[in-house]
Amino acid sequence: MRHSYHHPLWLWSIFILLWSLATTAHAQLTPDEDFAARCAAAGVIRCYPFDNETTDMVRGVSLGPDAYGVYRAGLDPDIKTSGAGSLRFVLPPPPHAGANIAGQWTGTYLNPVLVQTFGQNSTFYVQYRVRWSPEMMTNTWASSWKISIIHSTIQSCGPIEWTIGRYYATAMIAPNTHCGGKGPLTDTVTGLWQDPKIRVEPYYNLQQGDYICKYTWAGDPNRCFFAHPNEWTTFYHEFHIGTWGVRNSQVKMYIQREGDSGYKKIIDVPDYAFDCATAPCNVAPGIYQGFNTVKFTPFMTGLPTTSGLPGVTSYVWYDELIVSTQPIAAPAARPASAGPLIPRKRVGGGGGTGGGRTQ
Repeated sequence: MRHSYHHPLWLWSIFILLWSLATTAHAQLTPDEDFAARCAAAGVIRCYPFDNETTDMVRGVSLGPDAYGVYRAGLDPDIKTSGAGSLRFVLPPPPHAGANIAGQWTGTYLNPVLVQTFGQNSTFYVQYRVRWSPEMMTNTWASSWKISIIHSTIQSCGPIEWTIGRYYATAMIAPNTHCGGKGPLTDTVTGLWQDPKIRVEPYYNLQQGDYICKYTWAGDPNRCFFAHPNEWTTFYHEFHIGTWGVRNSQVKMYIQREGDSGYKKIIDVPDYAFDCATAPCNVAPGIYQGFNTVKFTPFMTGLPTTSGLPGVTSYVWYDELIVSTQPIAAPAARPASAGPLIPRKRVGGGGGTGGGRTQ
């Protein structure tokens, strides 16, 4: 005899609810688990959790001092995205060290951040997270701060370089190469790169993708991507390097704001030209002819030692650096921060010159 069992509807409802909760809990990784999963993905060649000062950030090795020899970068165990801490830079009020106001973090000649050199006909990806204090947006420095420089260890300001930072006195984010001589300007019709040394049309795009930011809109935060204080922003770079001196390289750059579930594209230049470091380009093809390191620094070109608001200290944090030969997934969405983790000081607008040499 075949028996059939009929469970009450409420019992099935409880079962479905418990199964749903278990599935959701499994899918929602903790911040540490999420970073570990991205680091364990195919193609990843290096991860920096910025959790200690013995391997991740070492004075005199990966950490450099300001122009006065004072170390102003180090571990912050409190403000972080995962793990035991993050890398924090402290930008003091005037008088300070000038352009090199807070030092830098980078790899060394023997231990470059990208592990290997990416030269002609290569592809690589770089992801990291940044957080700014409100004072970074509002201080009255007479220059513009950098965020990161992806370059060759022999020269951070040159043809094999990709620098991003603040655009003039705005909080808009803009890249440049060749010591500020080239940027990702694109034609609004063709989408192709335009050389600013030849001419700059007012409607060329400074940002492309999900943010169509024209040259004349650079001060408009409703049309262009601007940095936001008191939250973690993920930067994701996709490099396809072609032939030196030929317009066949492509650079894409994405951001993810805190609370977002995926990337938004802010840069897409499909026919960019990177030049070699030392001509002729077939000489010394090792570290001289390719990208192999990353530099984090709030360096400000030509900054006077007296520039800035008296008594105002600014901060910038970095965390979760990943380098890969394959695409890197966006971090899992997290709720936006509840509020500032340091006292918020409302001060006057910032100044800047933009572009120029990095260091």
